[in-house]
Amino acid sequence: DQIPPDQLTAKVKDRLANRNDKRVFIRADARAKYGSVVDVVDNVRSAGVDQLGLLTDQRKNTPNAPATTTPAPSTGGQ
Repeated sequence: DQIPPDQLTAKVKDRLANRNDKRVFIRADARAKYGSVVDVVDNVRSAGVDQLGLLTDQRKNTPNAPATTTPAPSTGGQ
């Protein structure tokens, strides 16, 4: 859900009101401005969350990225 920044704290408080587990996870696009993410974190913290986590997407292999390989087990020689 997209929530306007000025409504974020109230919305988070409302959603956590009847919960024992007050954990919140935030996912931001890699292109998001750092300052905007910090503002969101500050607003969520002020809503009374117990734990806050930042989620990231795992980096996908791109055609130009080196491939990762597992070496084959040795066959006993030198």
